[in-house]
Amino acid sequence: MLDKNKHLVFINIYVLIIISCLMLSCNPRKCLKNLSVSDQFILNIADFENYCILYNQSLLKDEKSFNEFLNLNFYDGLYYEHGYVITTIVDSIGEEILTNWIQNSKLDSVKLKLYLMGGHDLRPKKYKFVEHRYPLIFKD
Repeated sequence: MLDKNKHLVFINIYVLIIISCLMLSCNPRKCLKNLSVSDQFILNIADFENYCILYNQSLLKDEKSFNEFLNLNFYDGLYYEHGYVITTIVDSIGEEILTNWIQNSKLDSVKLKLYLMGGHDLRPKKYKFVEHRYPLIFKD
C-alpha cells in the first residue's frame, strides 16, 4: 500500500512539472507586456497564441488583425479586461487611425465603443469620461 501511494505522489509531481513547463513556455505575461490583466482572463482565452499574434499585429497598425481582435467575444468581467487591452492598443496607434478605419466601414464602431467604455473603467482616471479620452471616436 505504501509503494502505491509513493507511486501516486510521483505521478502527481510529474504532472505538475509538465503543466508548469507548458505554462512557462507560453508565457502570457510576456505577450501582454506589463498590462494589468487577471490570471482568470489569461486562462479564459481559448487560443492564446492567436490572441498574442492579433494583439501584436494590432500594435503594428494592421487593420485586419485589429478587426479580428475587436471581434473576439468575452463576457462578464472578462469583457472589461479585453476592453482594457483594446484601450492600450488605441492609445498606442492613435484614434485618428481608428476613425479612418471606421469611416472606411471596415470596423464595427459600436463594438469598439462598447469595449472602450468597459476598458476605460479599468484604466487610471486621467479622464473622467471615456468620451473625453477618445473624442474623435465618440464624436458622432
